[in-house]
Amino acid sequence: MHHVAHVLSSSPQSPETQEIAGVKFQVEARPAPGQPFHFAFPVHDLDAARSFWGGVMGCTEGRCAPGKWIDFSLYGHQIVCHWVGTDYRATEYFNPVDGDEVCACVCACAFERECREGEKEPLGRH
Repeated sequence: MHHVAHVLSSSPQSPETQEIAGVKFQVEARPAPGQPFHFAFPVHDLDAARSFWGGVMGCTEGRCAPGKWIDFSLYGHQIVCHWVGTDYRATEYFNPVDGDEVCACVCACAFERECREGEKEPLGRH
């Protein structure tokens, strides 16, 4: 049986094909050093998610289940966009942090601000 899956690899060269127990894997990106994380989150539009994470952020796309989910390598960490339909709304919980009410369901990444040539605000319009 021949399967192809997109996985993270510690190999210095990507992409490559590896075979484990008769199953072939297409390696697309190396994991981050240390402890790579996996983060899955809901989205209302997989095409918009693909456009943002793949196009704007430049993340390598990995596996997907069409119409259901897409995973990406974010600097070697795995992030997964799960389609939840248009009516899904997460329950919001807030906690006081430094005098402000902060949503407890927030996850954020801190990036160094680097602009591409000719762009003043690479993420400003998204």
